[in-house]
Amino acid sequence: MLFTISIFIYILSLIIRTFRSIYILSDYVHKPAKYYLRSLWIADILGLLLPHFISNIIRVSVFSKYTKTSFRMSFGLYFIELFFDLLISIIILYILKIQNIYTIIIFLILLLVILFINSSILKKIYYLLSSLFNDSIKSVLLGLYWSLFRIRNNIFKIKKKLIIFILLSIVFNITLLFSIFIFSKYLNDDTIIKTLFSQFNLIIPSNITELNSLLKNNNTIYSILYILIPNIIVTILSFIPFNERNKNYQLKIIPYVSQDSSLHFFDYYFNNKYTINDEIYYNIINNSYVIKDMSAASEAKTFLIENNGILLVRKVAIGNAAIKLKTQFEWLCKNNKLSLPKIIDNIEKENLFSYDMEYFGNAETLFTNTHYLTLEQSWTIIKNILSDLNDTYITYDDTKTYNTKFFENYIKNNINISITNSEINKFLEYNEIIVNDEIVPNILNMSQALEKYIMELNYDIKYIHGDLTMENILVDSNVNYIIIDPSPMYNNIFSEYAKLFQSLHGKYEYLKKSKNWNIDRNHIKYADYSTKKYEDLFINLKNYITEKHGIDGLKATYFYEGICHLRTLSYMTRLKNENAILMLALSGKALNKWREL
Repeated sequence: MLFTISIFIYILSLIIRTFRSIYILSDYVHKPAKYYLRSLWIADILGLLLPHFISNIIRVSVFSKYTKTSFRMSFGLYFIELFFDLLISIIILYILKIQNIYTIIIFLILLLVILFINSSILKKIYYLLSSLFNDSIKSVLLGLYWSLFRIRNNIFKIKKKLIIFILLSIVFNITLLFSIFIFSKYLNDDTIIKTLFSQFNLIIPSNITELNSLLKNNNTIYSILYILIPNIIVTILSFIPFNERNKNYQLKIIPYVSQDSSLHFFDYYFNNKYTINDEIYYNIINNSYVIKDMSAASEAKTFLIENNGILLVRKVAIGNAAIKLKTQFEWLCKNNKLSLPKIIDNIEKENLFSYDMEYFGNAETLFTNTHYLTLEQSWTIIKNILSDLNDTYITYDDTKTYNTKFFENYIKNNINISITNSEINKFLEYNEIIVNDEIVPNILNMSQALEKYIMELNYDIKYIHGDLTMENILVDSNVNYIIIDPSPMYNNIFSEYAKLFQSLHGKYEYLKKSKNWNIDRNHIKYADYSTKKYEDLFINLKNYITEKHGIDGLKATYFYEGICHLRTLSYMTRLKNENAILMLALSGKALNKWREL
């Protein structure tokens, strides 16, 4: 009778242990309970022959294979379970007056890891040790650490989860101990408590040899049956159909598909302070596989993701950038007659905005594709986009009031931000800059002239795309195209043209990443990446503007190009990007053309 009761309580402890793990794993693994039950016997039965740690590593591997999920995630959970089980074990061993210094040492090591896992020192040491291996092993080792950090955060950051997990750990260990206690009474051998309890909970070796030395020979078979029978029963139970929580997707501990992307992800985590912003970005992408981080210089993050077998582009922004991203989303929805990406979904939360776009397959930016397309094809795309945009613009009144706001927000304010950079501040003493041997005006000392000009402009104010650069036009292999990443604003159409000037005249896409430049007093020299197709496209665009709007329209476009470079200068200054100085040069080149006209 006592033997049967001990078996029944042991089975109950296994079910409680499963429920404890599933409570955490259900956020990451689709229907994991039956597979967890099937893997439990490995730790208990192989534990008769192998040390606890090794048998559980095998169990974790089997569970990962069953669920087709990462070994790193399962190991992270095992590490956390071990921590709580050791904590409770130490208390029980103390009450039973069973002392074990190894248990205490291991617990203290685990405690330190749990407490300081996100510390820069511990992360750096682990990262350096992992870097001794090749990329494949390094990725696995860094992934183990990251997974432990994720599982630990998942439990410790939410009080309800932490309390439930602790309670389940207590109930599991007490139930297991109670089962062992009843079994020891059945055998009339109290030494079984120490042996079996260490067998199930601690890292110290406990195998069949130890059982033979501690038990009478005629009791060894019962001890083996005591371990074997419950595991056979729970394995059979795992094959009985039962409903588990159905999820539409599986969350990923490590969202990236490729090893290269994963390593890039890990490199950032181990070499930077992991902030609340990083956590927000992680949470918004971890329901999908991230194929590529496509983020550019903006404050929003852009990812190419795979979700339920579909490729999507997901944009995410927080704080003030979330407000801008929502405006971008609304512009895309409102102007759906244009050649725009198809919007799939969006998420709006406090301090966060995200939306998904259909992936435009095989597409490259027009900045890249210009060199593969004919001049006629590239120009036709640009001309059609400008024509379509002109058909959708809505005109607003009160031009003078708007021009005043534009000067304050985009010229005066950006100059003030830019001169906070010590290198740029040095240029304040010069009214002119020499850029690649061309004498051009210094925008930092042009506030009065720029204000006078903009206050005299009297063109209709429209709600424009606002960021029509060559990078924001995507073209596929069949020469289909879309325009992306609007930065909607109220201004005249010359500021729209000016973004194309920023690309075709300023060569902004090349220079924002260039390393080939130098400064000597007010001289700025850089490598000029002009190409024949780019020059020809620029000539076509100039002729288009002149034919439609005359020389005054072309002059206004050069003016707004100069302001585009100033805005980029200000933005790069805030990011402490050393290439900011090149934007000062580009604004001078644009305003020199403006001055000549």
